[in-house]
Amino acid sequence: MLTLLIFGQFFLSILLIGIILMQKGKGASMGVSFGAGASETVFGSRGPLPFMAKLTWVLGILFVVNAFLINNALIGTRTKSVTTNTQIIHKKAKKLPTLPINPNIKIPAKSGKTTK
Repeated sequence: MLTLLIFGQFFLSILLIGIILMQKGKGASMGVSFGAGASETVFGSRGPLPFMAKLTWVLGILFVVNAFLINNALIGTRTKSVTTNTQIIHKKAKKLPTLPINPNIKIPAKSGKTTK
């Protein structure tokens, strides 16, 4: 069932992308290269806008509903949350041992000279 839903989501996404690219925008952008400008006579005198817009809405709604169904199918497979029955253990941080400071060590300066 889950495999069918995921395949359907992939198919819906490809259809949705194709329908959106075929629509004629304000500047007749990408739709002209796919034939949206030449196909206005096929869809009637008003052109493909009402048909393509309705098809886009239907495919968009199916896409969202299918996404919810996939989510519901995935949630149904889990039996228990990861965070149930866990205990938070508070430990005091251990102090790291410090090294003894030796005042006789010469530290090199930036100019290459050593100082005390």
